[in-house]
Amino acid sequence: MSNFEEFARAVGKDVKNIKEQQLTKSEFNSKDCITGNSEYDFLKRSVQELEKQNKLLQEQLALVKPAPRRAPMAYMLDRTTVPWTIWFDNGCGLQMPSYSETATIYGYGQNIDLQSKKWQQFPIVGNIISLSSGNLTLDNVKNTVDAIYWADDTTVLNSIKNKDDYDWANARCGEEGAKEQWQWRREANIIRVMYQLGIWDAKTVESLGAVRR
Repeated sequence: MSNFEEFARAVGKDVKNIKEQQLTKSEFNSKDCITGNSEYDFLKRSVQELEKQNKLLQEQLALVKPAPRRAPMAYMLDRTTVPWTIWFDNGCGLQMPSYSETATIYGYGQNIDLQSKKWQQFPIVGNIISLSSGNLTLDNVKNTVDAIYWADDTTVLNSIKNKDDYDWANARCGEEGAKEQWQWRREANIIRVMYQLGIWDAKTVESLGAVRR
């Protein structure tokens, strides 16, 4: 007998064994391992019930929606990063690489007014929370804003809104007046950050000169 014939016979034997081991419903019920004709139906119903429960769970999961993210009302300072990071309770982060570890800008060791009605040159975070809570109004910002420490590299992490929604080049909080031109231009960064953090909406930033892309 050739090797091929031996192989074919072995395969045929395996197939026969598999067929002999397959059980019909009646054969399954007649086995000694299962008592009574109801066991098969019981197992079948159990599987069907599990399938229904799984389907219901999937439907419930589909209805679950994440809570909407809103403007920040609290924060913490993370000094383990370089630059330091201000993390807000809405999940956004704020970094200022030009002043990466400057305590006065970030508010480290500072007495910060979080309910100010007037724009503060620093710390930065006081203005953000005051604006978010409504204590610092847009009109007050226009009259008292000072963007000296709002550099172009001021970065919002995990922002609520996309900075690329707008062209910020001509966005300003107020008139140039006696301000240095570079300082006046930095007001665009304030407007951008407030938009990204979810504090100012589209209508507000557009009224300040932002142009939708």
